[in-house]
Amino acid sequence: MLKKIRDYIRSMRVATVAVFNTVIFGGLMTLSYTVRGRVHRIPDFFLWMWAKVFVIFSGSRVEVVGQENFDAKKPCVIMANHTSYFDPPFLMYALKKRVKFIMKKELAGIPMFRPALESAGHIFLDTKNPRLAKIALKKASRWLKKGVSVVIFPEGHIVHSDTMESFKKGGFLLALENKVPIIPVAISNTRKAYDLSTSWWKINKQRIRIVIEKPIETTNYTMQKIQELKDSVKEKIELHYNEKPVDGIQNIPIN
Repeated sequence: MLKKIRDYIRSMRVATVAVFNTVIFGGLMTLSYTVRGRVHRIPDFFLWMWAKVFVIFSGSRVEVVGQENFDAKKPCVIMANHTSYFDPPFLMYALKKRVKFIMKKELAGIPMFRPALESAGHIFLDTKNPRLAKIALKKASRWLKKGVSVVIFPEGHIVHSDTMESFKKGGFLLALENKVPIIPVAISNTRKAYDLSTSWWKINKQRIRIVIEKPIETTNYTMQKIQELKDSVKEKIELHYNEKPVDGIQNIPIN
């Protein structure tokens, strides 16, 4: 009983910090966009700070393998598995570089979220509306042409199981049309950090492991071979899917 009370207090504390964190940095991001415009990098800095504060107060630690495989100077499409609402902030914090996320439009309903993220150039994708989905991918394409990498969760939604689901083709079309590589990323333990299996949402301290694989060049693939490309990316992620943190890997200190 005492443990359950402690868990509840910790979860409420993290949730409270997350709300204030979003209000403060969301407001700063929106304000910086109003003052300087979308091309300025100040909103990106505030968003990274939002992710950093979130990671610190979540109580979890982040361990990263293969960070050298992501070169921010070479635009690419980053594809990661998706098992928790914690995936975006932890991945954002781990990459430590300027990237743009493609997110489901449902997240736009969170107060402060949409104006803050749109001010930083992030993209909301409406998978149920082909016309709006095409517009979203065009926005992502413009970022790639500017030399900024794009992050997408190819399963299209949060997966509440130990098995990955099939990948949607949107991100692969984006990479092929822009002739940029795809970097597979495996995220482990975020589902345990944000536990939805209990009668109330529970936030646990975990060691989050993020594996950044080597880029897969898309120049050797055609639209006719898109399934082969999807299989290749999924295979790379599955190599490390649900992998436990181990000693001797790169540890990102929180400072």
